[in-house]
Amino acid sequence: MKLHYIEEYLKLAETLNFSKTAEIMYITQPVLSRHIAIVEAEMGAKLLQRNTRHVVLTEAGKVAYENFTAMLTQYHIALEQIKLLTSGQLGSLKISSPYYYTSDFTEPIVERFSLAYPKCDVQILSCQPIEGLKSLLTGNSDLFLTTNTGLTANSELRQIPFASEILAVLLPSMHPLANQSFINPTDLVNETFIFLDNNAGYRDFNAEILSIFVRFGISPKKTIFTQQVDTLGLAIRKTGGISIMPYSVRHMDRDYIKTIPLIGHEFIVKMCLYYRYDNSNPLIHNFIQTAIKTFQNKEES
Repeated sequence: MKLHYIEEYLKLAETLNFSKTAEIMYITQPVLSRHIAIVEAEMGAKLLQRNTRHVVLTEAGKVAYENFTAMLTQYHIALEQIKLLTSGQLGSLKISSPYYYTSDFTEPIVERFSLAYPKCDVQILSCQPIEGLKSLLTGNSDLFLTTNTGLTANSELRQIPFASEILAVLLPSMHPLANQSFINPTDLVNETFIFLDNNAGYRDFNAEILSIFVRFGISPKKTIFTQQVDTLGLAIRKTGGISIMPYSVRHMDRDYIKTIPLIGHEFIVKMCLYYRYDNSNPLIHNFIQTAIKTFQNKEES
């Protein structure tokens, strides 16, 4: 049964007038009569009683009217929701984000996105980088926010840079350099360098940091590894060493550690959003565009 036949029946049930209904629906009375006959045949019951002067609904006609009205309402609701979904105006999005990036990057994007798309639900999944990557690959999250070091685009993942982040030195609060506003890389000669565990997803990041310092002719006096960002503070406190990390890691908030930016264009990394090529969630594109717009002015200034 065609949808517009049902719409015609509902209008006729409201007007109880064939000529008026035909006029409203922009069809002729004979065509309307044929369509109503098809509806009745499909339902297997007489829905209308008609004589030369009156049209009245039968009991079956009343039941049909109530259910057709509800069905048509649900149809239009579904139509609108699907339209919103496919246009990225409705739906849900899960973003894996290490907690130390949340304040500087994730929250500003989500706040702007929520204003632009109020019917969309965004969940931030706090994670360590290796957990965020795993969540992305298994489909538990739609996007993964992290730096461009340690993770590259491939046949499975796409990488979209949206902002820049400076690298900084994490060092003990009593360190001779702790009161400086900025640190020159040449100040870091003969320091003990603390890196995050290669097997925790930081191998490429560590290699990148070392290669930068090699270009300055600087090599660590000693190299120490710790498990993850959350154990980095204790390692610095225990050994008196230093670590090079994105400036956002200052949100780790340890009172015995200072986080001081490094001077030099080499000490900038790109913040990126990663997603799987086979993820068809339409909100991904909208979120990425929002991320780019959020930091566009900051990058230009």
